[in-house]
Parts: sequence; C-alpha cells; structure tokens
Amino acid sequence: MGDLGTPGVHGSIVSGPFGGHATLNTNLVAYWKLNETDGARSDELGNINLVDNNTVTSGTGKIGTAASFDLSNLEWLESGNDPNIPTGDNDYSWSFWLNPTVLAANDYVISKADTVNTQEYYFHLAADRLHFTTLSDATTTQSTTNTGASSLVVGTWYHVVMTHDADGDISLYLNNGTPTTVAAGTPWSSTNPLHFGTRRSNYGHASMLLDEVGVWDKVLSSGEVSD
Repeated sequence: MGDLGTPGVHGSIVSGPFGGHATLNTNLVAYWKLNETDGARSDELGNINLVDNNTVTSGTGKIGTAASFDLSNLEWLESGNDPNIPTGDNDYSWSFWLNPTVLAANDYVISKADTVNTQEYYFHLAADRLHFTTLSDATTTQSTTNTGASSLVVGTWYHVVMTHDADGDISLYLNNGTPTTVAAGTPWSSTNPLHFGTRRSNYGHASMLLDEVGVWDKVLSSGEVSD
C-alpha cells in the first residue's frame, strides 16, 4: 500500500481496486479513492458511499486528487451506520494517506461516532501526533496509541495503517515504520455513523488532505502493510 500509484495496482473493479496485489482485495470492505472534486465520494466497491456536508473540496493528492477539508467551514464526509463497517471486538484494519494543513488538538480524521457525545473509535490529531483510540462504552477510553516519537509536519504526506487484532494488539504504522502498539482490550460495538474530517457534525473538525482510504475486516499482515 505504500505505492498505490504503480501501474496495475488500481485495476478494474472486477479484480478489485488493488489489481495484482491480490491479498489486499481479500476482506476489503470499502475503498475510497477520493478523486471527486466535490460532492459525494464513491466507494470503489460500491458498498459505502459518503455524503458531503458543507462542501468538502479537493486538492492535489498523494495519488491523483484528494479530499480537502477546512475546519473553519465545518466540512465533513459521512455514511450512515453501515453493517459492513468493522466494529467492536473484531479484527479490522484501516489505511489512508494524510496531509495535515493545520495541527491542533482534537482534529478528527476518521471517526465512528454519533451526533452526541458517544463514540466507538477514532483517529485524531493532537498537536503533532496522530492517535487511534477505541472505547469500552459510549464515553470511556478502552485503548489508545499514537505515532510515538514521530512528529507530524504541516504540508507533508503520511501513510497511515492501523490494525486491530481482537485477540491481541492495536498497531499503528506511520510510513511503514515500526508500529506503536497497545493491547486491544474489549471495545464496544455501536450503530454510530462513519465520519471523515470530524468526530460529529458540530465538533472536532480537521483541516487536511485525505486520500486513498481503505478498510478491511481482517488484520493486515506486515507484508500487506508494506505492499
């Protein structure tokens, strides 16, 4: 996944969005290339399309075009509670390219949360670190890990992979480096919607470019992380 721009990786949807990288098509739940200039964003598998709120625009992506979020405009993308989105005490993985345009506390990149103060899991920026957090109920933190000693810099692209092993650890990779890990514990399962660019509609908006977002209902292997 570190080089999704090579020829053949984004093959026809018949063979999956990863083309010759066959194992990355296995257990793939959704993949958003985010190449649209504005409006709704389509899942390459056709399963979980995202609704635009307050006009998420576009910018130059890591590969092609990226979704561009401006926290001052309270912009975000959202799907409803889709039963295919991995949740709770199960195996799952997320991958995306992130380029922060502002680094501040409580800027949410991806979240599974509702419109009040209940959350399931989320990626968020806190100063110069990216964090991934799960909860054991609507408001209680279960597990959290971050990018450790790696400080993020505005205007720089970062490849992020998170793997959640229900029987082991949560691992957070930055640019295919050594992951930071924490015990997974027993997070709760919710019917919360999925958001890109916010925790909920009126809190935690981010300023960033986001590109090539994928989610799997399996733990990606180290080889798949580096593909």
